[in-house]
Amino acid sequence: MNDLREAALCDEHQREFFEQRKSPASQMFAEVLPPSAMSDVKFSNCGRYILSRDFLTLKVWDVNMESKPLKTIQVHGRLRTRLRHLYEDDCLDFEKFECAFSHDASHIVTGSYSNMFQIYDRLGRTETCLEASLASPKTGPSSFQRGASATGVKKGNGDTGGATTIDFSKKVLHCAWHPQKSLVAIAAGDHLFLYDCI
Repeated sequence: MNDLREAALCDEHQREFFEQRKSPASQMFAEVLPPSAMSDVKFSNCGRYILSRDFLTLKVWDVNMESKPLKTIQVHGRLRTRLRHLYEDDCLDFEKFECAFSHDASHIVTGSYSNMFQIYDRLGRTETCLEASLASPKTGPSSFQRGASATGVKKGNGDTGGATTIDFSKKVLHCAWHPQKSLVAIAAGDHLFLYDCI
């Protein structure tokens, strides 16, 4: 992290947020999933938290603690054990999934494959997994169904179904949270969905 008030050029960092990876799956794919391979980084509106997204995790950092994240949330839970198979079959492009904080930094949103996206609370205790779809909603909390329909169920560990049922051609790469309201924008294919999360 650099402070542009101190220097206009970002030749050297002022602070570095870094955590050593200890997962065997991460070590196996160190060349493809290096610790620095973040696809997105966002500040919370209050400026206290930083949210980073790599292929397998979301990490919530406190700006005053560089040594480790406050919380690591696993994304693509079932893919973790099948990385070698999926990589060898060229199923994974390691897309640049975005992430976003809610206006009050209490929740996080990020995308996944099969047009799925997840909303977590900041501490990772709850997860709502929904599909961005024009179809009528089958299940899921009605609070997420204004403006566009959503299908999905609450699941744990970033689980969006078995790896064999995941559609890698459909993905939610872009997401944004309104800076003052509980409104989430999700881009899936050539559609833009708005979800009222109150």
